[in-house]
Amino acid sequence: MVLRLLVLVFACLLSRQTAAQSRDAEAEALFREGRQAMNHGQVDAACDLFRRSLELKRAAGAQLNLARCEEELNRLPQALTLYEELHEELPSDDPRVAIIEQRMRLLETRVARITLVLDSGSPHGAVANDRNGRFPLNETRLLMPGEYRVTISAPGYRSMPYVLQLDPAEARTVRVAPGPRLESAATEHDEASRDTALATAVPQSSKPVHPEPSDSPSIDRNGSVSPLTYGVLAVGGVSLVVSGIAGLVVLQQNAIVESECTQPDGGGLPECPHRGVVAADRGRLYANIATASFVVGVAGIAGGTYLLVHGARGGPQAGWSASLAGHF
Repeated sequence: MVLRLLVLVFACLLSRQTAAQSRDAEAEALFREGRQAMNHGQVDAACDLFRRSLELKRAAGAQLNLARCEEELNRLPQALTLYEELHEELPSDDPRVAIIEQRMRLLETRVARITLVLDSGSPHGAVANDRNGRFPLNETRLLMPGEYRVTISAPGYRSMPYVLQLDPAEARTVRVAPGPRLESAATEHDEASRDTALATAVPQSSKPVHPEPSDSPSIDRNGSVSPLTYGVLAVGGVSLVVSGIAGLVVLQQNAIVESECTQPDGGGLPECPHRGVVAADRGRLYANIATASFVVGVAGIAGGTYLLVHGARGGPQAGWSASLAGHF
């Protein structure tokens, strides 16, 4: 019985040792693949290989190369964090310490350190969030220089936004807290005050107040001119401008025809060179354009004016009273 137990324990130890050796070999292989990827300029792939190697076995060489890889990708806060962790772990006589300290000094001039300290009077359960999610409180965080927006919130309290402008090499501690407490009594008082103000502005009656019907879409319920009216007036104005321009072109082409074409002594059709014929054709074309544009312009101006005048009758007052009474 004792012999079986010893054999079982030995088998377990041997299995664990074999598994550890297998993980170490795989970590070493991933590290070498990462080095090859870095040498070929494949920085993203190299970072992934170094991370996988570290997950299998924590080694200073893999972490140092991962930090350098993050630095190449301009993820400076992540790189500096890796350098600082490695600097604490390695003995002072390790030859890599000098390289790590050099990289740390360089990166410290390019990143910022921010510590959000929760105010002593803050309620329990207060948290900080930025656009990426939870922002740590009471601990230093390395960030790239720039503007950051953080919101402090807590159950039963209003959220308080903070805007943090961080400069390179800056180290700052900011005391934060959520907004004022949400009081149910204060909320009910505010709602009652609002209802009283509405009752004073609009006399109450037994019948609900509805907006007066309008047979024109030119004035909306707030008394402003609708886009349709502006559109009709704009089409009319542009058409009149086009008509005027086309008319000027017609006059210009007629002048060319008069200067180029000659009337035969015996009567008949005038004799025109090629330039005169082209001018005559253009004159007829632009004359048609001028006529059509003038008709559209007059119709647009007349229609827009009708909508503007017809739709303005009593519309703003009806919409104003209905919107205050709140029965839309």
